[in-house]
Amino acid sequence: MQSVDDPVAFVESLGDLHDVWVDRFSVDAGAETLDVVMRDVHANFAGLTEYPEYQAPKPAILVFAGVSSLQMDLDLTEGIRISALTITGKLPTLKLEIHLSAGYGSVSGGRRSVVADFHSLSVLETPSAVVRS
Repeated sequence: MQSVDDPVAFVESLGDLHDVWVDRFSVDAGAETLDVVMRDVHANFAGLTEYPEYQAPKPAILVFAGVSSLQMDLDLTEGIRISALTITGKLPTLKLEIHLSAGYGSVSGGRRSVVADFHSLSVLETPSAVVRS
């Protein structure tokens, strides 16, 4: 697992993970972690001629640690696709906001979303067999 020194820049370098499908969210209250499992963190760049380096899906798990608050408003009927994932704030406390593409959230009062306060981010690149299809 690789620790991310600058979570804001990391997410921006991935195009805010626009159009990335989420396979699974996993919360461990005791460990204060939120895992976001994705089959291709580079999906935003697939098919774009200005990014010829895109060659294949890159499965990964984003591990948010030190999660002190979490709000989730999800509709699972059409799958979970990210519209934009942003990180704001300054260490030691950062805010994660994942705006989802489907539906309008009743809990969030608008677009469906996942919002959390956290302290650090790590990335675990996974073989495709680990991520469920």
